[in-house]
Amino acid sequence: MTDAGPWRVARKSLISNREWYGRTFTAYSKHTDRHVKTRHFCTEIIPNIILDNYATASSSVFRYLGIGSGAGVADIHILRELKRRLGSQTIEVTIIEPCSDLIDQFKHNIRQEGGDLSGMTFDFRQCTFEEFRRGCEGARYDCIAGFSVLYYFSNLHDALVWIYSLLTTGGTLVFLTTAEECVFTKTWASFPVITNDNQNNLTCDVIIDQLNKIGAKDVKSLKLKAEIDVTQCFDDKSEDGNLILDFITHTVNIRDSAPPTLVADILQFWKLMCVTRNNKIYVNNNFDYTVATK
Repeated sequence: MTDAGPWRVARKSLISNREWYGRTFTAYSKHTDRHVKTRHFCTEIIPNIILDNYATASSSVFRYLGIGSGAGVADIHILRELKRRLGSQTIEVTIIEPCSDLIDQFKHNIRQEGGDLSGMTFDFRQCTFEEFRRGCEGARYDCIAGFSVLYYFSNLHDALVWIYSLLTTGGTLVFLTTAEECVFTKTWASFPVITNDNQNNLTCDVIIDQLNKIGAKDVKSLKLKAEIDVTQCFDDKSEDGNLILDFITHTVNIRDSAPPTLVADILQFWKLMCVTRNNKIYVNNNFDYTVATK
């Protein structure tokens, strides 16, 4: 395996370029069945957990906070089902997302829903979690969801304590992290040179342990099984392939900026864990939902 130590210093992480992050996420979304599988979890399972606890609440307004919601695929599934079950009850939604392109996609996805989300109020904040935290005073939420966002917290325990403090009694936390067997987790663990600025090795076991320590209730995890088609990643002329490679490695333009041997090693590593069907190359894209209540 190549020594990419000198390159690590100059490496540009996706979180340093919000526009590029949006492009890579869009390419990734086109080539994974994660969002199809997400629909089942977020319409049939997660709303049941949220409303089983919320049944004891007395507020006339249901408040939802999405942290790092991206294009809102998972959030919209949850919100649609909550609206259907809560009927005429007011639902106020706050979304934190630093990437303007993804906020635009979220708004587009809302419009595509037609009347299914009518009557909800949406407050979009283009900011990071830390920026939101500095300006947040007195807000409380009945559900707080963070999908693939916990990796970016510099102090996970401190962040979870603060997020938990924002929950109402009977409120629910929903987090999504890569599973141990997922290509993201395995790649980050095997190539630490691409993990110099975030907690990429974070899995649900760590989240569960932290939530138990802060006194959260009913903490548990749920497995979402999915795949990514990475066939185009093996074609260095493929735009989508290069963007997916960037997204999984969380690196801006890794094919052109990193030592060629590092990219070759990563692709060979994927081949060792892939499944081939109908001339397509698939790798594991499993995720874990972690849920807890207050």
